Amino acid sequence: MKIREKLQYNKQQDCFVGHADVSGGDLTLANSLLCFLITGLSTSYRIPVAYYFTKGLTGPHLHKLLIFVLEKVEACGFRVVRLVSDNHRVNVNAMTLLGNGLLTYRKEHPCDRDRLLV
Repeated sequence: MKIREKLQYNKQQDCFVGHADVSGGDLTLANSLLCFLITGLSTSYRIPVAYYFTKGLTGPHLHKLLIFVLEKVEACGFRVVRLVSDNHRVNVNAMTLLGNGLLTYRKEHPCDRDRLLV
């Protein structure tokens, strides 16, 4: 999701907000929000589990974030069975990396080699 590049002072926490979380350590202002969301297959709940402010996110970096979030969600007791994203170039690149260079509809689950991600 696109956001406005803006630096703001947070008085309660005595800090500035608006920098990209995943920009490689520099103080770049974020222009996008990346949100990871889990939903139930047979229930109607939706839970945002992670969000990152970004600018110029790449496929390899998204791949690392995806693996990190998958591991954390699985460690909480959820079973991730499906990944959904749009066809943006960065998402396709990350999914290709997840499939070891192959863009396919089924991939080996990174947290459990006996399961597949659909």
